[in-house]
Amino acid sequence: MNAVVQCLSNTDLLAEYLGLERYKLDLSRRRINGIVKSEDTQHARGEVTEQLASLVRALWTLEYIPQLSVEFKSIVSKYGSQFRGNSQHDALEFLLWLLDRVHEDVNLSSCSNNNNKTKAPGKVRVPSPSTVTQSH
Repeated sequence: MNAVVQCLSNTDLLAEYLGLERYKLDLSRRRINGIVKSEDTQHARGEVTEQLASLVRALWTLEYIPQLSVEFKSIVSKYGSQFRGNSQHDALEFLLWLLDRVHEDVNLSSCSNNNNKTKAPGKVRVPSPSTVTQSH
């Protein structure tokens, strides 16, 4: 987990998106099947992204405390039962799970007419895990 978080926190666009809290706009207007869902009905979603963002922000602002890692691990275990306990896990498996979770949380590509080649100015598109692995 540590290696994945370190890599993601050093990925400029993602670190900026999380560290500067740009993801919050996407969390507040999540779309499911093209219909905007309110924060009330989907309050549990976004916890993984929020914790990852807190961790990345703390790493970049030199405000890191070990409790942040404990909280991140707790949230990951809550939503990813395969990551419960202290066993070693495959880093790629965790990376794909985490990227998928962030993608689901911010749900940037839910509109069926959305084209991957078009980007709104100033927005960071979080790639789906399948897109990441296709290039390798």
